[in-house]
Amino acid sequence: MHIMIKSMMIGMIGMIGMIGMVGWVTVPAFADATLIRTDDMTILQINGKTYTPSIFASQPRQYTLAAGQHQVTVRYDQLFDLSADQHEVVKSDPMVIQFEAKDQQQYRLVWQNRPTNYAEAERYAKQPTLQVMNLSGQVVAEQQAKPQNEDSLVGMVGRVIDGISLSDPKPIAPAQQAADQSVAAQSALTQIQQFWQSATPTERRAIAQWILQQGQF
Repeated sequence: MHIMIKSMMIGMIGMIGMIGMVGWVTVPAFADATLIRTDDMTILQINGKTYTPSIFASQPRQYTLAAGQHQVTVRYDQLFDLSADQHEVVKSDPMVIQFEAKDQQQYRLVWQNRPTNYAEAERYAKQPTLQVMNLSGQVVAEQQAKPQNEDSLVGMVGRVIDGISLSDPKPIAPAQQAADQSVAAQSALTQIQQFWQSATPTERRAIAQWILQQGQF
């Protein structure tokens, strides 16, 4: 009996010695990254997942991301109180920015040189600059919007759609008005289809994003 106990103790001492020499194998613990937006922007998409803006509820300020490459679509979106009874919202076209998120890190989406008043915001929304910053204040990604061009396919599609509702209203009979609206809609649809057929893949994505953000169907 004493010999067996002695043998077990020797075995345990030998195992402890091996652990001391080799050491425990530590498996690294991974945690997701966090993306934080500012109040003057709306998240539209993250990695293809659409986030639909709502007038009844504000968007979350924080989003959880896995470590790796990410693509985020946002727009500048700021409400200004011009007076007690007058409020205006300034919005930019959707912008896409790509960046790499590292494990257990926090990132902030910010506008470079963000405007502080309504007049500045109207100018800024035409060509904003979006940045992704880490907690140290280092810019890890930056994207500047291209100047809005009325001759682009997106601009032309917008004018076609707007032309349906912005045409000069004239006092006509309801039946005739409905018929005219139907013809205008068919004409606009034909033009949009022509634009779509001649558009590049990049232009098609821009057109699709623009239409989705109108929210008027």
